[in-house]
Amino acid sequence: MKKVLFISPPDSMWTYNLITNVRPADGNVYIYTTEDTDVTKRLEQQGYKLVKGTSDNRAVYRIPVAGAVLLCAKYRMAAKRIFRKYGNFDVIHISWIVLHEMTAMGIMRRHAKRIICTFWGSDLLRVSAKNLKRYRPGLEKADAVTVSTEYMKQHFCDVFGNRLGKKIRLARFGLESFKYITLSEEDAGRGKEYFHIPSDRICVTIGYNGSIQQQHIDVIRTLAGIEEPVRSRLFLVLPATYGLEEGYRQRLVEELEKAGFKYLLVERNLKDDEIGKLRMAADIFIHAQTTDAFSASVQEYLYAGKVIFNPAWIRYRELEKKDVFFYEYSDFPELKEKLLQYLNGTGDLTDLADRLAGNREKIRQLSSWDCVAQSWRAIYSL
Repeated sequence: MKKVLFISPPDSMWTYNLITNVRPADGNVYIYTTEDTDVTKRLEQQGYKLVKGTSDNRAVYRIPVAGAVLLCAKYRMAAKRIFRKYGNFDVIHISWIVLHEMTAMGIMRRHAKRIICTFWGSDLLRVSAKNLKRYRPGLEKADAVTVSTEYMKQHFCDVFGNRLGKKIRLARFGLESFKYITLSEEDAGRGKEYFHIPSDRICVTIGYNGSIQQQHIDVIRTLAGIEEPVRSRLFLVLPATYGLEEGYRQRLVEELEKAGFKYLLVERNLKDDEIGKLRMAADIFIHAQTTDAFSASVQEYLYAGKVIFNPAWIRYRELEKKDVFFYEYSDFPELKEKLLQYLNGTGDLTDLADRLAGNREKIRQLSSWDCVAQSWRAIYSL
């Protein structure tokens, strides 16, 4: 029986869903964690083993350079303790890549037959090339580096070169929320009711987290410029379950109030079934983020058959290959123009309902656990 060690953020549902859907070692899985969370408790209840580390938030770790050096040293010491206590592993899977993990790769290499490193998205795309290159010695010790999109693969090769790029494997995380998303108008209505969204309003969802990089304010101002009576029919939803800083939250609320919109700011963490309800409640999803790997949220709205406006500066090659339909805009004035065409029924609406419904099967093939689990199993058996 294989013995697998996961090193991943302890509150990550991505890790939970990967372990429980792929089952890489028939339950003989160890999860390294520095804190107890709902996710780690659920895994432990299902028979998976927790490897407890120590967590402290000493201010010294926030000191530039010196803090990073101390954190890396602490992590290497923790790695040695793990292997003394638990022995060797067939596979070590590091999910979400940071520097202190990479500095312990030499220790891990001596205690694992295979090492897999997984970039999620922003841990690759929003780290400077200079800082990413510090990962090279660690990544060279890995057997495989997984990314979820062709764009991430190309970015990795641009930074590290094709020699290290030969380690790249494409493997997407399946989306658990698909189990709760239908094309039913009745379910869409129940989704609106659940989140107290008026049934007679057009629900426009902006972005999928609270980060300023979602450019919510530019979108809100764009919508504020839409003439009546269309404008008063809109109800705005801003999902902000993570990444929302208090100063930016205040700016968002002020902008929404100034524009006079009725709105919902979703700040609490949602369960998978609630995510499904929120996706079904939307009529329109506007994406304006500055960069994106291949977000789960975009896929969920496509799977729900929703109208999506996506910026031209974000390309999804996987969607283009499958001819997935969505509206594209190059700047915010064009977004306003295309939104108005859709809302007034003057744009290209030919077979729109069929095209939106057709997106569902295309996305299922890309990102359902049924379709992606085997690619992960193959990576574990390199």
